Order: sequence, then C-alpha cells, then structure tokens
Amino acid sequence: MKKSELRAELKKLDKNELTKLFIAAYDELTPKKKDVVDGLVLGGEAIEAEETVKKEPEIDMDGLMEDIDAFVEHAEDGLYYSPNRTVSKEKRSKWRFEAKGYFKSLMDIPSNSKHYDDSVTYVMKMYGILCRANVVYTFRSDDPFRAVFNKTEGEFFPELLSYVTLNGYNTDVARELFLIICKLEPDRETSSTRLLEMLVQKITEFGKEEDALKIAMEEYKIHGENGTFSSGFITEQTIMSNNLGNKIPRFIVLLLYALERYEEAYDFYMKAKLPYNTQKEERLYVLLEFLGDNEKEWVRIYERGIADAIVPRNNLQQKYKSLTNA
Repeated sequence: MKKSELRAELKKLDKNELTKLFIAAYDELTPKKKDVVDGLVLGGEAIEAEETVKKEPEIDMDGLMEDIDAFVEHAEDGLYYSPNRTVSKEKRSKWRFEAKGYFKSLMDIPSNSKHYDDSVTYVMKMYGILCRANVVYTFRSDDPFRAVFNKTEGEFFPELLSYVTLNGYNTDVARELFLIICKLEPDRETSSTRLLEMLVQKITEFGKEEDALKIAMEEYKIHGENGTFSSGFITEQTIMSNNLGNKIPRFIVLLLYALERYEEAYDFYMKAKLPYNTQKEERLYVLLEFLGDNEKEWVRIYERGIADAIVPRNNLQQKYKSLTNA
C-alpha cells in the first residue's frame, strides 16, 4: 500500500482504532526499530536521524584497514608476484578483484561518516601500491589500473580526487598525493604532467594554490636542494629519489603558473637543482610546454630565454615565428 493510500485509510479510523492499530504494528517491530519509535513518541526526535543511520554503511573499519595493511605489505614484499606460502596461488591470481573490492568498500563510505578520514588515508594507500606496480614488479600485470578498474590511471585519477576532497581541501592529503605522483611513475597511457595538472586544477578550485606551493617548496628543500641523485645502478630507491628531484620542481612551476607568477616560475626552474634536464635549453622547453595555449606568456618566456642566451630547438623557433609573425 502506498503512503497516500495508507493516510486515506487511517483518516477513516477513530482514536481508539488508531491506538489499537499502532500497538499491533509496534509489536511487530525489531528492538532497534522500537527504540526509534520510542524516541519519536516520547521526545519527537527527528525522523531524519533514523534515515541517516540507514545510509551509514555497515562496515568493520578496523578489519578492513587490517586487511589492506596486509595486502599492501604482501604486495611490497613481492608475495603477489612470486610463489610463496603466505599468499596462495589462487589469491595471487585474483589480486585485482581483491584490490577492486578494497577500493569499492572505501569509496562507498560517505563524507559524513566517522570512518571517512580513515577511508581517505587507505584509499591513498591503495592508490600508492598501484602506482608502485607501474614501476616495480608487484602483481602479475604490468598495467595495474586497467587490471583493477578497466581504465587508465588518468581516467581513474579524477574519481580519486573527487573522493578525497569531498570535505574540502586538506593539506596533508595534498602533500601525500603529489608526493605519490612525483616519486612513482604513471601507467604507460598517462603522463605525470597530466596528473599534476589535474591536481593543480583541483587545488585551484579550492583557492589553495599558496598553501600547496608552500608544502611543495618544503618538499623541494628535502628532495631537491638536499636530495641525492644517481645515474649509476638503478634501484627502486634511486628511481624514487630521481623522480622526486625531477617532478617536484615541475609541480612548483605549475602552481606558480596557476598564480600567474610566470617570471618567478622561470627564475625558479632555471636555477633548480635537477637530476635530469640540466641544460638550460631543456628547462626552457619544459617551461614553454607547461604554458599550453597561453600564447602571450609563451612568447614572454621564450624571449626571456633568448635574453639569457639560450638557443631554443627548431620547433620552438618555428612556433615563436608563427606567434609573432617574425
């Protein structure tokens, strides 16, 4: 029976009949439902409270976090890749379903939940292990994001950004996210620059460019100015160190561009300590590439390079001529 029909029938009953009907219905309720009805009868508590409880997913958050901790630890130890007695063969072959289930359980938790902050922390942890799998043999797939989501990392990243910022901008989340992007490699269909651009766009939506720039500068002092780079024997650690040294300055340039501080971006990047792109012409190329379709500033930065005696590569010279009709 629809609510409208029920109301029509109830209007036909007198007070005594309504009381008897209510008591009969009350007897059929579960103890939990009776508590809600008791609150309504005795104190007129809002019905919305019950509806809110209904929307809260029933989840063993402690158990979920323990499972994810174990999953990540085993993945980092290579136990999902090579034969061992800790992770069974069947579980190793179904790792992507396990990972997808963790992401779904976490990202189904609403922003008003008491578990939301923990969920964000563990979503980032799961994202980090998939990013690691782009660089190091971790699972039996060299394309982890497609294996789990049937989409590229670049296609999944906006979903991740949307979820971790449901309650607004968070400095710690921004720091951790850009460090994950900077120290690891994206999948083969996504560029690190594109991920950083999407992150900067989200930061700009919240008007937090200055805050993000501050934490990026802090990390640059650690991993750039005081970083140790290596061109010799390649290990996971040297890859991460070199990537941090290379990408954090690029993130800073993107943030300065978002703040329209183009000259400052030029000065910073030309002097930055980098493991790669140490030649000034290579740095100019990066600065111009990041400007995209901003033709006015592209010409200005190009001319700054010329003034500093930099000889740009041929395609940049041709673009400058086309923009200035030189």
